[in-house]
Amino acid sequence: MKVLFFSPHPDDIEFSCVSTEIELVNNGHNVIMACYTADEYGTDRNDFKGERISRIRRREMREAAKVVGINKLYWIGYIDGYSRFDKESIKIIKNFILKIKPDVIFAPDPFYTIDRHIDHINLAKTVYYVWKHLNKKPLYLLYYTYLPNYYIPARNRNKGVIAFKKHVSQGFANPLFIYFSWFLKFFYGIFTPHAIFSEAFRIVNYSIIKKNKNPIKMPRIIIYFGRRLFRSIFKNILPREDLYRPTPQELGLKEFRFDIEQSVI
Repeated sequence: MKVLFFSPHPDDIEFSCVSTEIELVNNGHNVIMACYTADEYGTDRNDFKGERISRIRRREMREAAKVVGINKLYWIGYIDGYSRFDKESIKIIKNFILKIKPDVIFAPDPFYTIDRHIDHINLAKTVYYVWKHLNKKPLYLLYYTYLPNYYIPARNRNKGVIAFKKHVSQGFANPLFIYFSWFLKFFYGIFTPHAIFSEAFRIVNYSIIKKNKNPIKMPRIIIYFGRRLFRSIFKNILPREDLYRPTPQELGLKEFRFDIEQSVI
């Protein structure tokens, strides 16, 4: 089975569903990663923004992919914070999906998302639009969702932490971040029979598969406060913008500077 993970930035899959990714690899499936951007603004320091931090982020993503066992890693080529949801992005993602021919797609939730970052939203909307108009639709699971309807036990947490910690530039080697990611998996485990830790997804048109046996429905009050807590933590931990934000032109950045036809590891 061929499984395609779409990630807005390097690290999003490692944070949201790395255990599921490892489980698929361990079961012999062909797992492929596609990053929408290369995180050219993933730092507080203006002297690092642009290609300098992007090289660091791409190296961290390759190292995390090696830990997980990813077969292929692609860069779509949008600039961090400057991605779009338009005819061009739809054409790019459609051609990419038709080239890969995945049986399963993982992508951010475009409608009930925990993270409202512009790259998350644009990638989520683009993949959803393309998937909706495919003649042969792969199974479609959405992560970063606050309305999950499907839970997968997290059996590979230790290896997942090793991959997660490769994103040093984002502070993910910090034990507090690791404990927070474990807490989320423990929280989702509450709603998964026979599992202590789980990862949560929303399956589109999930009637085509057998749902989790007796899943516990998450109360909306928990969804509301959990979503606010998640955003608050990320707002205060992730790199913050300086008073001045250099433009891509000032940094000499160009879209699609990577060969989308060529995978890298």
